[in-house]
Amino acid sequence: MPPYALDSTVTGLLVYDDYPHSKHKGKATKRGYWFKWPYFTVDGSLCLYITRRQLYLRTGHENPNPNMLHWVQDLTPAQFQAIDAALRQPKAPFRAVRGSDDQDYFRFMEFEPKAWPEPRLETDEQRKAFYAQEEQDLARRVVRLLRQLNQQLPAAAQLPVPAEKTLFARATHLAETVEELLTGGGVLISPDRRDAPLKHNFTVSGDANLMGAQQYRLDRDYRFEGYTEQKEKHSLTLRWRRKAGAGTWLPAQLTLQCTQVDALHITPAAAGQAAALDQQLWYAYLPTDEDDYELLLGLESGRTFHISCAGARLIATP
Repeated sequence: MPPYALDSTVTGLLVYDDYPHSKHKGKATKRGYWFKWPYFTVDGSLCLYITRRQLYLRTGHENPNPNMLHWVQDLTPAQFQAIDAALRQPKAPFRAVRGSDDQDYFRFMEFEPKAWPEPRLETDEQRKAFYAQEEQDLARRVVRLLRQLNQQLPAAAQLPVPAEKTLFARATHLAETVEELLTGGGVLISPDRRDAPLKHNFTVSGDANLMGAQQYRLDRDYRFEGYTEQKEKHSLTLRWRRKAGAGTWLPAQLTLQCTQVDALHITPAAAGQAAALDQQLWYAYLPTDEDDYELLLGLESGRTFHISCAGARLIATP
């Protein structure tokens, strides 16, 4: 998860993969681990994931309900190595469960397994009381898990154990597609439809924008034409078309190709603003470093549309 995943300014986060990739081709990444418990309140599960870089707590669903990220804690290489040694051949109270719950990179583990609850909730008071009790029970399970894990780790690899009340103190929507991110996990809209949030609302406006080595006045000369998302390839392509009447010496189309997209998020709407990207773009900034690109699309309201990707290329078509 990116370092800003639980910032108060973030309403949603698009994460194509829940696990870290090795930067070296052909080099296998060590497997991680995950635990889950039924979570009646959200009609899904609460899941604790362990990667070679982080621990994080999120919800999971086998239905269209949105997933939420609640807690993240970074790991050092020494800590993950110690955890891997302890869980590779687990001892009680941990148990490996092989089969359908293994998720590619993640090996499914059990700790204090819990049956799906079937409460009779007939009033709002009963529901509120049960939801609070269930959240407290799950938080205590996570804390007990970390404490039990610490008993099997060397002193130098001990994990900080959070307070129970902090585990659900924050929440960020984890989206699987751009459409889900922009709609907040509600009705998903195909990018092919004319009323898709990006295509319908994402018009371009602003001053000269430095993108690559060339400056373009997007507000005067270009309009946003659409986008294409290829989830299986972890890519996102944005397209702008030159407006009628704009100088013919300008490229007819600008295409921004983002590859190996790691994450994408939008900041919350300003007071009185809609949650979708309904404001006009006023700047685009594409800084680079040796590892990745950070694309920030600024909105008139001060919100931003942030893409983190391993590669980005601006193509100007005559």
